[in-house]
Amino acid sequence: MLGECGCDAESIERRLARGCDDRIDDLIEMLRGKRRTYMEDLHAAQRRVDRLDYVIRLLKQEKS
Repeated sequence: MLGECGCDAESIERRLARGCDDRIDDLIEMLRGKRRTYMEDLHAAQRRVDRLDYVIRLLKQEKS
């Protein structure tokens, strides 16, 4: 499942090799970092979509 979340095998192995409590805390921190990155990417993509929508509206207004 972690692989499907975008975590590479090396990162997963490194974290699973640690002790139980450290492993869980480290995995949670890694997943939070991945989530933060994905959310930043999502917001950047949304800004690009918003800009495209704006340009499309401007072009439609000029055409009318």
